[in-house]
Amino acid sequence: MNGGRRIGALLREQGGYATLVSTAIIVVLISLGLVVIAAAGQVTASHQLRNSAELAAVAGAHAHYRGEDACAVAGETVALNTGEMKNCHTQGGDVIIEVRLRGQGAVARAGPL
Repeated sequence: MNGGRRIGALLREQGGYATLVSTAIIVVLISLGLVVIAAAGQVTASHQLRNSAELAAVAGAHAHYRGEDACAVAGETVALNTGEMKNCHTQGGDVIIEVRLRGQGAVARAGPL
């Protein structure tokens, strides 16, 4: 009989254990979710940066082909994509630009086929 009382006492003393374990699991899951969200944001920013740079380079190459200022057109395109053009120059028929967006950079080149 005395053994039954000891088990009951042990169970009453361990009442908060499940709460601590549950809290730890929730904290780990939330932390993991935040890491996944941050990684997804970086991937999205990288894709947006490359697309912005390539689109601006193509727009600049098209303008250069028509005899217009390629870097001005490329700069407008980058600005419309919320980026910042750091460098732009033409080399033959190609337009080469460097774009910055959210702390990342990309270089794109476009020209006639």
